[in-house]
Amino acid sequence: MAAPSRGFVTSTTYMGGAFGGLSGADSICNQRASAGSLGGTYTAWLSTSTTDAADRVYHNPDGYITTNGDMVANSWEDLINALNVALLHTINYDEFGMDVGTVQPWTGTDENGQATGQTCNNWTDSTSSNYGTAGLTNDVNELWTNYVNDYCYNSYPLYCFENGPRAPAVPSMTEWGMIIFVVLAGLGSVYYIRRSKRA
Repeated sequence: MAAPSRGFVTSTTYMGGAFGGLSGADSICNQRASAGSLGGTYTAWLSTSTTDAADRVYHNPDGYITTNGDMVANSWEDLINALNVALLHTINYDEFGMDVGTVQPWTGTDENGQATGQTCNNWTDSTSSNYGTAGLTNDVNELWTNYVNDYCYNSYPLYCFENGPRAPAVPSMTEWGMIIFVVLAGLGSVYYIRRSKRA
C-alpha cells in the first residue's frame, strides 16, 4: 500500500537570515508540525552553499501529499522533475490543512533539488546586500521552488517535508468508543438473529 510523505508550507513567516540556518529551519518545521498535530518529523526544503535540499529531504518512492490529502507528486523523481513533469497539485496548504494562497517560501533551491547559490549567506544574514531564492505556492512547474531571488530581510514561510511515510491516523478516544459500539451492536444483531432462527 502506498505511503506518501506529507509536505506543507508554514503558516508563519521568517526573514531569510533570521532562522539560524538549516538546523533552525528544521526546528521550525517540526514546531509547526507539532502545532498542527501532524506527527512525524520534518525537514525544511532548503539548500545552502554546501548542502542541497535533495540531499536532506526524504526520497519517498511513494510520493508526497499535502496536509489536505492532495497528491503532489507520485515519487521523489517526479517531485524534482517539475521542469518536465508538472506537480499534480500545488504545495499550498499549511500545517493546519489551511490554504495559504499565493506566497513565496524561502528555498535557495532549483527544480532539481540543487542549491541556486542565493541562500542569504546560508540562511544566517538578513542584511540588504544578500539575496535568497524563493518559490511560489500556486505553481506546479519549476517555479514552485525557484521563482525569484529576493532580499533576505523579507519575511516568507518555509516548505517542510515529512522524513518518512505518512503515519496512519490513530483513532481518538471518541472514535474508539464509536468503533467499540459498532462492533458490539453488530455482535448483538448476530446473536438476536441466531436466537430468532432457533425459536
